[in-house]
Amino acid sequence: MQKEKLTLNRSQKRIVKAFTELLREKDYCDISVAMIIEKADVGKTTFYRYYQRKLEVLLAMHDGIFDQLLQDLTSKDDWLTNEARPSVSYMLNIFSNNSNFRRPMNFKLDKDWPQALLQLKTKLANCMAVKLANALDGCSMKIPISVLSTSLAAIYVESVVQLVKGLVAFSVNKQALYLQYLTRSLVIGAIES
Repeated sequence: MQKEKLTLNRSQKRIVKAFTELLREKDYCDISVAMIIEKADVGKTTFYRYYQRKLEVLLAMHDGIFDQLLQDLTSKDDWLTNEARPSVSYMLNIFSNNSNFRRPMNFKLDKDWPQALLQLKTKLANCMAVKLANALDGCSMKIPISVLSTSLAAIYVESVVQLVKGLVAFSVNKQALYLQYLTRSLVIGAIES
């Protein structure tokens, strides 16, 4: 599988869709590649042409999730607003309300947990870097966008992990607002005055 985000072909879409549907019924650790292949109605060769293991399907599934999460970050003003972004509130509500997220993620992802966490942070950081570069085009930066996006991705992923673990003592909308305050602070700090 190529490292760059590419448009998924029909078989890849079927595999990701099947995996997503299976995640609604089962935990990640209870899903086998054979189950994904059967649900997607593709051959074993087709699956392995695009993915070496189910973790790669999980990562591919997150392309759409991250696109949706970052959809309303198109300008410098979007990054610097003092209001919670609707897309973040929406995604946090999904994580909060989804009953499949009640078991600890490290249990559900089993041996893939450390690698999944690292790769999801990296994937989100890359998506954020593209959005930041477009929105802050022409701004002089004290901190490189790659460092800024990596820091922001770590904060966002950790917020979701805390939410899923039930460690957040306030509403999802308040958490989205706090995420935006943190985002704004880091972006302001990264831009050359």
